[in-house]
Amino acid sequence: MFKRVAIIASDRDPASLNILRNLMALIDIEVNLGEVKSGKIFTYGNIDFFLFGEELIYMEDLDLKLKNYDLFVFLSRHESASRMRTLSAHVPGNWTGDAKYGGRPRSLCVAPANFLTKLVITLKDLQRRDKYLENWNVVFEVTHHG
Repeated sequence: MFKRVAIIASDRDPASLNILRNLMALIDIEVNLGEVKSGKIFTYGNIDFFLFGEELIYMEDLDLKLKNYDLFVFLSRHESASRMRTLSAHVPGNWTGDAKYGGRPRSLCVAPANFLTKLVITLKDLQRRDKYLENWNVVFEVTHHG
């Protein structure tokens, strides 16, 4: 699979912090996020967890700053026109010349299809077991920005 994975969160995004805290609870890791300045906060197996003080959608060229990672996973808030609670997996990129939500115009990232499929299946499984998630959508988002 992937030799090294970077999971990226932002302290400017309440959803990002919430997802990070829930992941930490799942793997039984305790870190006082209020004491973290910026950068790597802990490692779990081949996964390094990072917290940054900037908006994720505007972080460019992270692969040049954090070298030797095979996969970057961004924990971020999402808002849809329907306002439906959703857990989504997607690949960032801009199909058009519009890049107002980050990224580069007419530029798409490579999609790790197997990972995304396993992620959505895992989220669906969690949804079936957790009553809190029963009113949430779990989806692939096929078009995205950033």
